[in-house]
Amino acid sequence: YYRPGNTGIQGDFNYALWIAPDGDPYISGFDAFFGEGGFARFIQSENRWVNYSNVDYPAIGHPDEDGCMVVWDIAPDATGKLWMGTGRGALRFDPAVGPDSLTRFNSGNSLLVDERTFDVERAPDGTMWFANNSCVRYSPSTDTWTQWAFGNVRLAAQPKAGGGYFIWSADRYFGYVFRFDSATGAWTYWLPQARGEVAGIPGMDCVGDA
Repeated sequence: YYRPGNTGIQGDFNYALWIAPDGDPYISGFDAFFGEGGFARFIQSENRWVNYSNVDYPAIGHPDEDGCMVVWDIAPDATGKLWMGTGRGALRFDPAVGPDSLTRFNSGNSLLVDERTFDVERAPDGTMWFANNSCVRYSPSTDTWTQWAFGNVRLAAQPKAGGGYFIWSADRYFGYVFRFDSATGAWTYWLPQARGEVAGIPGMDCVGDA
């Protein structure tokens, strides 16, 4: 049973969990009362925690910035860097470099116009996608951002059998469902009205290996 007192995790509110290839977990945590938060790594082989707090590393966000310390999702890019959706844009962190690599992306240096970034997903072509009541795509290979008004608060990247992929964006149930086709660059959307229609995304990362 892991809590701030025996781990150093920055709070009891823990929305994001990512397991590294070596099996070590990265866990987000925040304490809304104190405006403190960040993420922690458990190094199992050494039985110790490494903590990255906005108190120690201002790049995560100042405690006076509402929501900056909330990490809702963690997803790796093709090079192993971690992208985190937060209440104030997105964070990028390179585990091989450490805290000096922490970089924040928001409306000032990206197209994350609505900075409350609830979900992060990596598409099969290596692009990173962000859900914040719209959809934003970042291409690491070209260092370019694209933003669409289409989108909701959750994402799923679904490979297509014939090549390419779909990006789905929706809330949990009974709201607008959006789908991007990488082959055409076109968006399709639905508003479910009856049983049997696409109604939403039940959670994050909800595409199976098949």
